[in-house]
Amino acid sequence: MKGAPDCTWNFNLTVTLTPNNVQSQLDATTNLLQTIVSSNSDLAQSLNFLSEQIIKNDQLLACDNNPACQNNNLDSYVCQNSTSTEVCSGHGFCLNGTCQCNSGYYLPDCSMNQSIYSQQLTYRQSLISQTIDLITSLESNMNATTLESILKLLYAATKDPYQNDNSTLLQTLSALNKSLEIMQDLNSSNNLTNSLQEFVNTLSNIIEYVHINDCGMKTNFSSQAINDTSSMISMIADLSLRDASVNQPIIFNSEMLYIYAILINNNQLSNLVIALDPRYPQLQFGTVQNSSSLPNTLAVEYTYLKKDPLSCNNTPSTNFMLEIKNGETFQPIGVSVPVKVTYSSKNFNNIQCPSTNDDDEICEQSTSFNGDTVCSCKDISIFDVKAQLINIYKNSQLYQLNLKNLRELFTHPPYNRWSFWVAIGSSLGVVITWVIVNTINKNFCMVDKITKEREVQRSNPTRGNKRKKTVPKKYNWCYKIFFAVMVTHPFFNIFTYNDPMITKTFRAMLFYLRTMILLGLSAAFAPSDPEVIFSTLYL
Repeated sequence: MKGAPDCTWNFNLTVTLTPNNVQSQLDATTNLLQTIVSSNSDLAQSLNFLSEQIIKNDQLLACDNNPACQNNNLDSYVCQNSTSTEVCSGHGFCLNGTCQCNSGYYLPDCSMNQSIYSQQLTYRQSLISQTIDLITSLESNMNATTLESILKLLYAATKDPYQNDNSTLLQTLSALNKSLEIMQDLNSSNNLTNSLQEFVNTLSNIIEYVHINDCGMKTNFSSQAINDTSSMISMIADLSLRDASVNQPIIFNSEMLYIYAILINNNQLSNLVIALDPRYPQLQFGTVQNSSSLPNTLAVEYTYLKKDPLSCNNTPSTNFMLEIKNGETFQPIGVSVPVKVTYSSKNFNNIQCPSTNDDDEICEQSTSFNGDTVCSCKDISIFDVKAQLINIYKNSQLYQLNLKNLRELFTHPPYNRWSFWVAIGSSLGVVITWVIVNTINKNFCMVDKITKEREVQRSNPTRGNKRKKTVPKKYNWCYKIFFAVMVTHPFFNIFTYNDPMITKTFRAMLFYLRTMILLGLSAAFAPSDPEVIFSTLYL
């Protein structure tokens, strides 16, 4: 292949990672992509080779000289609670099997420092940016094989959620949107199945990133990413059915997504069963009353999200999206048909059937003879894309930051609660205490003052000089009790005792934390939460 790189080229990160040798390896990757693009020869094969090298590069960046890695990946890494300095590479602490890394450290085991993380992030941004440029330059002359290789490159660049961030995934979403436009323009002679699978794989990477880095969906980026991926999934399903035959299902499977699409005749919708795998929700449609008024051909598209972006654990998600469209135009159509959703007891626990609100349950919950949970729903509309996105958003932490909750803040102002003023007073108190103990009270110590011995001078008549004799001062029992209280009390001893081991400033912080913990525990273990406000104290 003239001008193309030697395909025997490989990375060599067998030495301890340092910013210098990491930079040289990442520069080599970026330069290789530039060489591939400029060669204009056997582009697809070269891009496939580069994708493999990017994945190997990421594995080595994460696992080089790292005993925590098993089979060259950290996906299954679980830390053990311990006081050992080896826990979380000495740069974090273990919480429920997951490392909570200190600032400036990354990866599941906190083994990557800020310098190396920043370097690999810059290189990744460059790779994705060059890929976008490549898509743009080939837009009018793209074929399915080259597009598949480009999408495989995007998949490789975003495969590791711990070595990406919002910026790289925003770039990726932009590249996917451009690729989707190209696929829609490609004629039917191009087989897009493999390209669509790579597209789904990359979408799966984005969803996994949200699940790992922002479980609960607290940011606008996560909400927008879920919205964009859901919209793209619907278009992917449409494209997969564009040239499909009736009753020929199309399936795309990835780490986070399972997509099932099929064309059927309108009389086949009644009693249609989608029982794909017991690990996923299984569907059985009821009888369609107006099937004759439906288009002759229907497109049924089912998408299952394997992990819930609202959950911080890996329990199976209950979320899925179901759409019925015109099989020719792929426009959504309104079909009123009941559906039974079955959740296998072996894979799903604590299932709650969906409802529109707390008072209107549109799905009746029951248990089958073998213990599976069955949701008998009146209509499939609650499972369409729009309804599912609304449901995800309403259950996200981002939804809590809305105008309604802001109004509640002013309707029930926190300054009416005694706990608010305890927290404010304690915070102000610790600041004032810090000022005092670091200025006028810095060296005062009651113990030193009380135990100081009094010197009494006596004349020596024979030698004519003076000698010193110590006489300890005596105190009554009342003063001794006062002394004990002042030195042992957690608050007063901050000002009265100067400990050479624990500074007064640090003891003031400990007392503040003690107050806040007591306040928190009183809220956590209170039998009820009555409206205790200051105005009621004077009634």
